[in-house]
Amino acid sequence: MSNFYNRNNNHNHFNRNNNHGNFNRKSNPDFDNKPVKVDSNVSYINPYNFISLNKSGCKRYDALEREGSLTGYIECELTTKTETIVPDTENVDKEKPEFKFYNYCETKNGFTVPVIPGSEIRGMLRSDFEVFTDSCLSTVDGKKSFSDESKKHSRSLNELLNVAKDLNKSYSPCIDKKSLCEACNLFGFVADENAKGSKIRISDALYDGDTNPYAEYRVLSDLASPHISNATFYSLFLSNADLANMDEGYWNYLYQYTSKGKEQINLPNITIRGRKMYWHHKPIIKKDLILKPKRNCAVTPVKEGTKFKFKVYFENITNRDLEHLIAVINLDYDSDFMYKNKKYYDLCHKIGKAKPLGYGSIKLDVKDVQVRKVEVKDGKVSYQLLPGSEVLGKDLKDINLNTCFDTNTQTFKDALKMYNFNYLDANYERVPVNYPQGQPEGKKETGFFWFNFNSGENKETNSKYFLMVLPLVSEGRDIANNYPGLKATIKRDGVEVPIDGLKIPKYNK
Repeated sequence: MSNFYNRNNNHNHFNRNNNHGNFNRKSNPDFDNKPVKVDSNVSYINPYNFISLNKSGCKRYDALEREGSLTGYIECELTTKTETIVPDTENVDKEKPEFKFYNYCETKNGFTVPVIPGSEIRGMLRSDFEVFTDSCLSTVDGKKSFSDESKKHSRSLNELLNVAKDLNKSYSPCIDKKSLCEACNLFGFVADENAKGSKIRISDALYDGDTNPYAEYRVLSDLASPHISNATFYSLFLSNADLANMDEGYWNYLYQYTSKGKEQINLPNITIRGRKMYWHHKPIIKKDLILKPKRNCAVTPVKEGTKFKFKVYFENITNRDLEHLIAVINLDYDSDFMYKNKKYYDLCHKIGKAKPLGYGSIKLDVKDVQVRKVEVKDGKVSYQLLPGSEVLGKDLKDINLNTCFDTNTQTFKDALKMYNFNYLDANYERVPVNYPQGQPEGKKETGFFWFNFNSGENKETNSKYFLMVLPLVSEGRDIANNYPGLKATIKRDGVEVPIDGLKIPKYNK
């Protein structure tokens, strides 16, 4: 899912007990009294980033405005762009987690036929639909409170999501079926005292082929749960550009230290980064990994280029809803810019397990749209299916992201990078996609070391501080617009951290 928080996630946003960006660093010989060294020859692209929220706020409509009469189906083809695993989670040994691809136990030509559940596609499409339509963050628990370390300040997530300073435009989940965002109107919603049924139903996606679609069985690298307590990556107070312009200042999420002295940070100035998304990139397959039940798992993915077919059924929707749905399914962006003799913009969805490792990039294509027309003649009811292009009055190929949405917003520009399958390859070739790694001398590199290196302490002011934060999507390079990305240097206590777009340098001891 793309949403920033999940209702079932119990992490505290400003919790300092997590080793990913904390201040209460315990004494450790790997860190104490040793200067941080920045290895600018080694860098990483963090597997995830955030699509910013539109400052104009969530778009909601009166329910009567959204009543339509179109009923029918969209015929779709799904093609895997990278190896993909949609696991059968109900039939797995917890002591030895080896996930098989979801299936109906049907065999053909000696292999079990893979199936992608419609519920999996539905969840993916809803998240993506929310992004492009400026809809609410439907899976958020807006009542959750977030406090600073001293517990003197507290803000609910509902406050953080009110980026437009207008409660009617807050990105908090919809609760009133009389006033709904476009996604909730189409996909439905459930609230404490309200609910609305979905106008969308999605069939399971069935494998469309006769040859064995499976890649080799393999053990995956460790996969961890989201650490939303990692304030430097999940929330935003100062960007790397801000830090580079602070010649003498230090900051953390409690105080900032400038030439004026120590100042308590105004909590409302800490903002939400946006909707979390994973970058598209090719998985690096490691064949020497060992299955460790409490750390990782084993999978059997389907190969790149595997095709599935499914249908999206819709009922009583508007012409606009149908066009927006087609645009989000296809993710077609009209541009003549080329890369390696092919179109630069190849926007794709993400589905299934191990997205941080590069698995689950897929391309969807609308193959046909049929709309049901009901006629009553001589007391008899008859049904007729009409082509979607005839009903909409335009060729389906002319419906794309450009024609349906405002392409000039920062939200759209962020999405254009994060959904583009070619973005990292074209702009950051050979930079590995990996969680940041640090390495003490003679020790194995781990993310734990990097996040500890990233937090420092100034002895003169006795202040804890961060060296850098997760780069913003907008700070990344973009060859299509001839933008080199943010170039800067953050200097603190004799340490210089080079900032180069999305690249995160390695810290050593």
